[in-house]
Amino acid sequence: MNDTYVIAQKNTGNDSLSIQNAINIAKETESGTVIIGGGQWNLNTCIYVHDNIRLIFDGAIVNVNTQDGYFIRNSNAIENYKNVLYAEQNHIVIKGENGAIINNGTVFLSNVSYSVIDGLKFVGSKNFAIITASTLGLKIKNIQFDDCENGILLAVGTRDCIYHDLSGNVKNNFFVLSDYAFEEFRRHHREYVVINNLIRSVSAVAENLVYCTGQDIERIVFSGISATVKNVAFNIKKGKCISVSNANIVGKLFNDDIDENTLIFVK
Repeated sequence: MNDTYVIAQKNTGNDSLSIQNAINIAKETESGTVIIGGGQWNLNTCIYVHDNIRLIFDGAIVNVNTQDGYFIRNSNAIENYKNVLYAEQNHIVIKGENGAIINNGTVFLSNVSYSVIDGLKFVGSKNFAIITASTLGLKIKNIQFDDCENGILLAVGTRDCIYHDLSGNVKNNFFVLSDYAFEEFRRHHREYVVINNLIRSVSAVAENLVYCTGQDIERIVFSGISATVKNVAFNIKKGKCISVSNANIVGKLFNDDIDENTLIFVK
């Protein structure tokens, strides 16, 4: 398999189009790396990534000013979700190096498998910094949050994913686990549960560390958690077999209404 390096061109008058053009060129080789170099990049439209693409932000400061706040989505993301079973994508890498910063943007991957988000710092994201839905085997690591509304949403169908080395502060929820979010996937995808996700090495300041709501949230493991919370660390409305080990939490540990849950703390 060939590998091609494409350098996104600055000062073209349209940074979104410049990055998208570089991605499309790399796509033609079926395996390409796109480099977005240092300096300010201003995006007024979302950019879309394809299978087997590595998108490297090398010291870039990306200012996102899109209508819905989305910064990156996968190219087969479908607004009406009707073909979700037939639009799966694989092996997408979105990586930040040398202090890359994303201002006010959200990465939203849907129906994506075996992909990576690594090394980005999100500042001021107004929705979630990262959203996953109907995803399998993702690795999300080395992520920082600064003054974001929310951190990461594990929406319906997020399964067998690993999240680690995450830090920073958010105004509301550091994590939200919800099989209700983007429920359209439930009607079109056989894997609608949020299941088998490992979250480890987290240092967080938040209103809630974890807000968990839904009927099918199972086997979630938190390990190595350090957090300061204003409300509760684990605000769990429903869920099964949620395990927490090696936790150092300042603030209320979890809500009192956990009759429907299995919440296990391990020293």
